[in-house]
Amino acid sequence: MKVKLHVPRADDSQIFDTTSFLYRTTDLKRNYRSKLNRFGEYKVVSTLDLDKKNSLDPIYAGISKALNKFLFMSTNDNVTTIITFKYRDGDSTIVFQKNKPHFFLNGEKDSKGIIIDNLSKIFYRSCFEKSSTKMDRYIRRLLLFPPNVMYSVENRTPYSFYSNDGSMVKQNVRIKTKIISDKECALEISDGVWASITIKDLNSFINYHRHGHKRSEKWGVSPENLWKKLLNYEPSKSQVKLMYAFLEQNRTQSLVEKRAEELLAELETKFPSKIKVFKLGKRKQTIMLVRGQRCDWVLKENPSSSDTQKVNTHRFVENNDGEASSKGALIHPHNSTVLGTLSAVCIDNIHKNSSLGDQFAARAMFLMNDVMSSSQINTMRLPEKEHRIPNVYWDNLDEIVARGKL
Repeated sequence: MKVKLHVPRADDSQIFDTTSFLYRTTDLKRNYRSKLNRFGEYKVVSTLDLDKKNSLDPIYAGISKALNKFLFMSTNDNVTTIITFKYRDGDSTIVFQKNKPHFFLNGEKDSKGIIIDNLSKIFYRSCFEKSSTKMDRYIRRLLLFPPNVMYSVENRTPYSFYSNDGSMVKQNVRIKTKIISDKECALEISDGVWASITIKDLNSFINYHRHGHKRSEKWGVSPENLWKKLLNYEPSKSQVKLMYAFLEQNRTQSLVEKRAEELLAELETKFPSKIKVFKLGKRKQTIMLVRGQRCDWVLKENPSSSDTQKVNTHRFVENNDGEASSKGALIHPHNSTVLGTLSAVCIDNIHKNSSLGDQFAARAMFLMNDVMSSSQINTMRLPEKEHRIPNVYWDNLDEIVARGKL
């Protein structure tokens, strides 16, 4: 039968991306044909899964839930399911099998959870892919390395340990990771020291340090024992000292803050007439001014807020009488005249783990295109006329920083 999958976009536009594929299965217990629409299609609609417990992207997590509910339901029987995507340059086919108690995707054995997660990525990719050759290449790469490994290559491998200086402070760090073959990766566990680890062991390592899986507890080891496990010999005292120092330099929070600073500097360099970034007050709160198509915007760092709202968004509203309260307002850099007020706009990230820099960057990019973005975000209601922060404010940010308030 033909299946049509509808995937919602990650905004308020109510627009769905779609994909179609042929679905053949030996699971005869499911009466799919009675649910076909007038076009002979079995319609599956996913939703954004915003559960904060999910480590997957909300789009992928929503597709995974829909697959488990409508296409790959639990069964005690052995099952083979063949899925085919039709393209002008040929077909792209994947095969899902359950052979009790094991699960397979294109012959690769894995847990059902990982296979469904991989299928969600394949189906979402098929919404946009137009070539069977490119689709097959994507599928091969996805199945060669588990999602955990690909995550670590892109974001470094998470690792936690306790300081050895007597304070017993828990350190959460990130280790550089490279793929060195189809079966092995390498971790930089100390300065210039790379240790090989099998794909299977790295997947288990990440399951323990990222997901807290108890079955992978053998990887809950100190740095010196990690050295011994991976390199097969005891490190010297000087090597242990250097290893701790090196790992602590790669603390997760430090890396996030460093990347945030770099990202904001890159944005300001790329859009010098539309973006200005500066620090304000004793706490060095990050502020960003953004010039949109119709309005100007003020973004403020909000470290005390939730993971999805680390940045507060405000639309600048011109003040014609100059007598409004200075609270939530922009004040002239040379006197006490109120240039305009700040109207708060609620914008949430759908990802729970977006860094501060990523949240600033994402908001800046769509606020520069505020006319188009307002149709995708319900809370972004724009006035009919332009509201601009005066040039005297943009041109005298040093004085704003010196006085310590907007």
